[in-house]
Amino acid sequence: GTCSPAVKSNAVALTFYPLLIAGAHNIYPLIVCVDYNPDVLSFTTAISGGKTPYLYQWRINSTNVAGETNATFDPPALASAGTYCYDCVVTDGCGTGFTTSSKIITIVPDPSVSISGNASICQNSSITLTANVTDGTGLYAYQWRTGTAASGPWTPISGATSATFNPPTTS
Repeated sequence: GTCSPAVKSNAVALTFYPLLIAGAHNIYPLIVCVDYNPDVLSFTTAISGGKTPYLYQWRINSTNVAGETNATFDPPALASAGTYCYDCVVTDGCGTGFTTSSKIITIVPDPSVSISGNASICQNSSITLTANVTDGTGLYAYQWRTGTAASGPWTPISGATSATFNPPTTS
């Protein structure tokens, strides 16, 4: 019989990358007024594992933001009322990816005020005026003012700082 000589193959080195671990950015929700300028979004918990480099794509309401492919994103001022959800799709060199949790910013219309109360009363009777605030957000500070004409000039009334006011009707 004939024998074949032993054949050896070349060595192959395999590189195994650890699992991609998602990073995170600020996701604290906000309710703010029109023209709010959001802070820069950046990863506060680092991405790790996977195969570098990492690719980033920032999104608003699940739509890619053109050109926003860095690890940070500076959203523009928000000029319209609505809800804005910011997230980032991160992909590593192996094609493994994740989408960050969303930062949700709700923009509410600017506040407006109307005053209710009887506009025609008798001298020395009582009346309560109420400031009715719509839209806006948070707590409101009140300051009632008086003037000799509907267009002013206006003078603050000392101590009149609640949502209601009982003006004197003696004169």
